[in-house]
Amino acid sequence: MKADGRQPQQEYAEKHIPGAMFFDIDKVSDQTSPYSHALPQPWLFSDYACHLGISNDTHVVVYDNHDKFSAFSSPRAWWMLRVFGHQRVSVLEGGLPKWIKEGHPVTSEVMQIDKTEFDVNYQPHLLKKFEDMVQNLSTHSFQVMDARSSERFAGTAEEPSKETKGGHIPYSHNIPFTSLFNSETRTFKSPEEMKEIFDSAGIDLNKPLASSCGSGITACIIALGAHIAGKEDVGNV
Repeated sequence: MKADGRQPQQEYAEKHIPGAMFFDIDKVSDQTSPYSHALPQPWLFSDYACHLGISNDTHVVVYDNHDKFSAFSSPRAWWMLRVFGHQRVSVLEGGLPKWIKEGHPVTSEVMQIDKTEFDVNYQPHLLKKFEDMVQNLSTHSFQVMDARSSERFAGTAEEPSKETKGGHIPYSHNIPFTSLFNSETRTFKSPEEMKEIFDSAGIDLNKPLASSCGSGITACIIALGAHIAGKEDVGNV
């Protein structure tokens, strides 16, 4: 992500897993929206997927190269693919750092990919819109979890965007995305540990659930965490 001062495309050009294509989560978004990482129009995502060589039969494995967490932006790609109906998608455990540490090959060569066809099958239950969130304040039809730090959740830490008010959505539960990783290996915790984290935060994985954050990235991490714990239909705000 460029927002955190990194140059992801340059990092990809320097080294990546052989055969991997660069998925730009900043580019494949609604560029007309005032909000970062807004979901793109279906036709735009379909066109982008086609140029990456993704078809409806492709098993896609996404990963990233974050220096602190095994997965940071890759869960966003995982979630977007699922929103547009692609179920055969996985996140590489440990990301590129673990891949390299285990001695697997990397390359700077970019493969030439033939354009494919990707038919979108939009899954609206995986996306919560503003109107859904407002209505939920009175209906409480689904639980909301917040991936930000406890300080940002409480409103005691400044938000990255000056236009964003401190605090949190009423009735939401705080699950800092950092709590889902093992501190030593930087890999995701086990399904059993995930269940304990959600349970401790007051989340019932048997009931409807949505995730939120500040820019649409870390919400996907806790959505993936819930998926690991057995909850496969988490919506994202």
